[in-house]
Amino acid sequence: MWFNIRSAARDAVTEDKFLGELAAQVRPSCIFDSKEAVLADFGANDLIESIKVKEAPQIYGFEITIRFKKHLANEPIINGLNVNLYPESVTRGSMNTWTFVMTPASTLPSLLADGYEREKRIYKFKLEILH
Repeated sequence: MWFNIRSAARDAVTEDKFLGELAAQVRPSCIFDSKEAVLADFGANDLIESIKVKEAPQIYGFEITIRFKKHLANEPIINGLNVNLYPESVTRGSMNTWTFVMTPASTLPSLLADGYEREKRIYKFKLEILH
C-alpha cells in the first residue's frame, strides 16, 4: 500500500505539466526580444504590463524598461541570450517600473569582429522575476 502511494506521488511531481506550473509559480520568467515581443512565457507575462526596449548606441547597448502590474520587492534579473550584454545598472522607477541599462561585456573591436550589425539583428533577453 505504501509503495502505491509513493509511486503515485512520485509520478505526480515528475509530470512535465506539474513541473511547468510549479516553475511558473516559483520563478516566473519570459524570453523577449529587442522588438519588444514576448517569445516564450513561463509565468512572467501575468505580471508584466509593458516592455520597452530602446537602443543606446553610445554605449553599444540597450535601455530596457519593464512596467509590472504589481510591486516587486526584489530586483528582477535580465540576461542577454544571443548577445554579450549585461546589466550595468538597474533602477527602480515609479509606477512599478524597473529600468535596466544593458552594456557589452566585451570591447568594441570584438563586437565588430563578431559581425556587429545592430539594425539587422534581433536580440533576445531572458527576464526572471524573484519572489
